[in-house]
Amino acid sequence: MPDKSISRKEALESPESYFRWRVARAKEIVLLAQKYASFRKKQILDLGCGEGPLSYLLYKKGAKVHAIDISKEALKRMRKFTKNMKINIKKAPAENLPYKDNFFDIIFTFDVIEHVKDYKKTFIEMNRCLKNGGYIFLEMTPYWALATGHHLYDFTHLPVQYLPKKLMRWWIFKKKAKGKETPKQAWEQFVSLNKISITQVRKLARKHNFKILEENFIFKIPRFLEVKINWIKNFGFLKEIIPMSYQAVFNKAPIL
Repeated sequence: MPDKSISRKEALESPESYFRWRVARAKEIVLLAQKYASFRKKQILDLGCGEGPLSYLLYKKGAKVHAIDISKEALKRMRKFTKNMKINIKKAPAENLPYKDNFFDIIFTFDVIEHVKDYKKTFIEMNRCLKNGGYIFLEMTPYWALATGHHLYDFTHLPVQYLPKKLMRWWIFKKKAKGKETPKQAWEQFVSLNKISITQVRKLARKHNFKILEENFIFKIPRFLEVKINWIKNFGFLKEIIPMSYQAVFNKAPIL
């Protein structure tokens, strides 16, 4: 179950409270990853690190953490929140990772793959930089999910991606700013999403010789309910629209 110590509403009250909320969110994928791998002294990439909540947790677990993001502002805040931590932070796109081949033991892509410009190239780069036998731990919000208000949840929970864009833009822009985000910023993030589907993620994993070790299809009502509905993966397009979160564990098959 997610950490209930701070709500999404409370998280928007300050940069510090938002970081705490993101740390609580990141704990879920860290717990999933610990079922498969130890972090201590491992070379781990936090791809699309944002303000660094996942890197913060991984460093405390003894990992050699590398973190990249394309946002100069987010990385500036990350350096503040991870002060005195020896984290290798770089500004770089997910489609052009500034690392050698077979460098990482583990790659995390936490709430990121739906935001990159070219998710196919991102998978190519993750494959290139990951050691044989290494792991990718992925979490994403499915683009076609009905109940998320898709990245606009601070302003609406309507399935905006299915509704007329001009009407929804007008509706969102009528709202007041919520904490760190204005309606304009939220809308720009929404329209920049690459629309990658769960089906496409699974196909790309197999294409690049990743074995899918675990998948979790999660339905949630924030602060009240979170339940895995993994049976939904056998029901075609329903697996794209009912879950609010998708987690996956990929293992790069060793070359024999």
